[in-house]
Amino acid sequence: MNPQQLLLGLTFNELGMPLSVESFDERLIAQKVTSIVQEAGIPLGYFFNWYVRGPYCSSVAEDVYAITSQDEEEDELSHYRLGDKTKSMLQKIKPLFKKLPCDVKAKARTLELWASILFLQRTKQVNVTKTPSLQKILKANGKHFQDDEVEEAIKKLRVNSFGL
Repeated sequence: MNPQQLLLGLTFNELGMPLSVESFDERLIAQKVTSIVQEAGIPLGYFFNWYVRGPYCSSVAEDVYAITSQDEEEDELSHYRLGDKTKSMLQKIKPLFKKLPCDVKAKARTLELWASILFLQRTKQVNVTKTPSLQKILKANGKHFQDDEVEEAIKKLRVNSFGL
């Protein structure tokens, strides 16, 4: 594994988020968690663009496949650990991930919303405090989230150290 893959794998381990490529939703989860972690200021080194389901990075997909294809007996991740600063930053956002639904589809949908909100805010496409404007942009991008879902997502992101 290269250093970026090690960092990504260790980050998911620290957050208690399993990495899997078995289903589309699990691959979507990997994309959105990585995007959210970077939006929290943790530099994993990925560059995201807007795609059909929100922020997407092909390098994340490649690295998740590389990490999940590792033989359990040759688990490189067990030989490394995160630095204290990165660990501390992850601890600030870890509670957010504990509030996710258990169902994979619902988890993917929630993470897609969170990652989309953070991406749109960072790229200054919208002021997320103005829910109608945010909803308009989400709908223009094919996202059909209910107003209450969007408002709840903004609250959760605010409470968990995201400057919205």
